[in-house]
This record gives sequence, C-alpha cells and structure tokens, in this order.
Amino acid sequence: MLTLADCHRSVQFEFFLGNAMFRRQSLAKIDLLLKVLNGFREALIKEAKLIADYERRSRQRRLEKRDPNSAKKT
Repeated sequence: MLTLADCHRSVQFEFFLGNAMFRRQSLAKIDLLLKVLNGFREALIKEAKLIADYERRSRQRRLEKRDPNSAKKT
C-alpha cells in the first residue's frame, strides 16, 4: 500500500502481488504513476521559472520607473 498525503487529504494505492497477473498490473500501475508524477514535476519546474522570470522583469520595470538612471540593465 502506498499513501500520498498532505495536511488535509490522502490517497492510497494498493499494489497486490498475489499472482503473476496482479504483479504485472501493479508494476504497470507504479510505472504509470511515476510517469505522471515526473511529467507534473517538469511542468511545475517550468511554471516556477516563468513566474520567477515575470517577477524579476516586474521588479526591474518598477526600478526603471522610479529612477531610469539607477536601474541596472540586464
């Protein structure tokens, strides 16, 4: 049994290994779960980078509006 949880919710996955068919299904299930989680991780990394880039550009624009001569150009 695999349990994934945060502070408010949890989800449980069963991986039955009692016979050859269930072992194949359990291995396919964990492979799919890992594929989905890795894809989600990659999307999260990209989104976090986009947000950080946007925030950096916004800060830069605010600095340039205050005093165009004091802001560093990137």
